[in-house]
Amino acid sequence: MILSESNKSVLRAITTHVDPSLSVFSVEEQLFYNKVCRILISQFLRSDHILILLTNTKISKTKKTDHLKMNRYLLSKLKDES
Repeated sequence: MILSESNKSVLRAITTHVDPSLSVFSVEEQLFYNKVCRILISQFLRSDHILILLTNTKISKTKKTDHLKMNRYLLSKLKDES
């Protein structure tokens, strides 16, 4: 897994300012958790989110278009980080 520079800096800050003996999760466990979360979010965005959005009658058409654009953007970002 390739980490972006911002993710690396956050992990570095956490591991240098937190006593490792007090940590609930190791760095490896946290990286695994983050990867699982990205996979689950991607799955939701690809399947459920679109269906929920398109069948929702409370959201205007312009807002639905904005949501779909953001959906595509988020999926592209999640794909880049995996």
